[in-house]
Amino acid sequence: MASREMKANFCPSVNSDGVNSPKLLAAGIEFITENQDRPFFLYYASPLPHTRWKPHERFAGASEQGTYGDVIQEIDWQVGKLMQTLDKLGLTDNTLVITASESGPNTNTEAAPAD
Repeated sequence: MASREMKANFCPSVNSDGVNSPKLLAAGIEFITENQDRPFFLYYASPLPHTRWKPHERFAGASEQGTYGDVIQEIDWQVGKLMQTLDKLGLTDNTLVITASESGPNTNTEAAPAD
């Protein structure tokens, strides 16, 4: 139980950057894997769509919508990896996945560059 509580308290730094986002994904996959034999709830809230945008280097420049588009592509990839984990473990048919988005930041301009 201590491991489960520790994972539930995982929180990346406030910066929305390409360093912490992969750590969040790894923690989500690990949580699903460790809890596959019992009911679980995973709230996966990526910090990426909030300003100051800095996608992981693998997604930087990947979209035609600027940096914001890059981070949206990264989030889509992350959700895909979580879904692949559910599939691999045979959990997809017995799992409810809900995706949601708030209105997000103004996308008419680029965010201030990240440090």
